Amino acid sequence: MIALSTVLVLALAADVDRTHQPTAGPPPMWTAPAPTAFHAAGMKGRIGERHELPIVELTINWDMGDVLDPAGKEGMHSLCVDLVGESTKDLDKSALEDRKADLGATIRIGAGRETAQMTVRVAKERLQETLALAAGLLRTPGLRGEDLVRLREERKASILQSRGN
Repeated sequence: MIALSTVLVLALAADVDRTHQPTAGPPPMWTAPAPTAFHAAGMKGRIGERHELPIVELTINWDMGDVLDPAGKEGMHSLCVDLVGESTKDLDKSALEDRKADLGATIRIGAGRETAQMTVRVAKERLQETLALAAGLLRTPGLRGEDLVRLREERKASILQSRGN
């Protein structure tokens, strides 16, 4: 039995001329907002605002990365930064993920070669709750042993996988 939606798609597709590529329309116009410098709570930064969008995205960078790892302990910095993003004192990994899902928020913490960063993305109306959750990760990270073991095992598996490619 053929579903009605399949018949509709087939009917619409029959009217399409596939012998030549359609002409492209004009490129969409987008202008990045001019960034404004600010200083708050001992931090300096730049902000670009577009108030017509219902989403807030915030990225915080710190000048600290894997270049600061002690000799023989390469990867230590990024592992520690990843551990901070796993849980809070009050929320284990599962509860933290549930809370982020309830808020419809993305909170990521990670480290690179020269910087560490936190990125937050959420709908405007959930910003305060999401920032409180992000602050909890930074102020009172869980630093649970089981999270460290899991992250370490994931790193080992990733290295083994990359050697196999």
